[in-house]
Amino acid sequence: GVEPPIQNMIRNGLIDEGVFSFYLSSSALKKGELLIGGIDEDKYTGEMFYQDLSSQTYWEIAIDGVDINGASVSKVKNAIIDTGTSLLVGPKKEVRAIAKKVGAKCSFLTGECMVDCSARSSMPTIDIKFGGKTFPLTPEAYVLDVEGQCLFGMMGMDIPAPA
Repeated sequence: GVEPPIQNMIRNGLIDEGVFSFYLSSSALKKGELLIGGIDEDKYTGEMFYQDLSSQTYWEIAIDGVDINGASVSKVKNAIIDTGTSLLVGPKKEVRAIAKKVGAKCSFLTGECMVDCSARSSMPTIDIKFGGKTFPLTPEAYVLDVEGQCLFGMMGMDIPAPA
């Protein structure tokens, strides 16, 4: 088989640790960053958290739930952690239900959901739970301002299981 790049870099003494980290800026004025072989501790606050993969297909992890105001809004038990998109993607039916709970209006043609920008401050927090921890997503994190219009940062997509 082919040796994974990070293992190859460790074997060749190019990096010390078998980790990589991303810094994703919420401002167009700051550049993002991919750091291979370490973590830039100036780019985050709090305690670092690691979650084991539940499958090596994609970057899949087991999740404990998704709640709004303490009530479960999802039956999904697995999630894919992916930096390749700025949207959270979930099953269409569940995303529509979550969008409705936060006040977003969805287009059946495009699947995109919009919110009233002036309502952002009164929208609820979405709690994503995995690894025994709760990760709160505030409206500032899940509503994207796209040229003066506010896009709900979730999109419905029914992804078939890997073959």
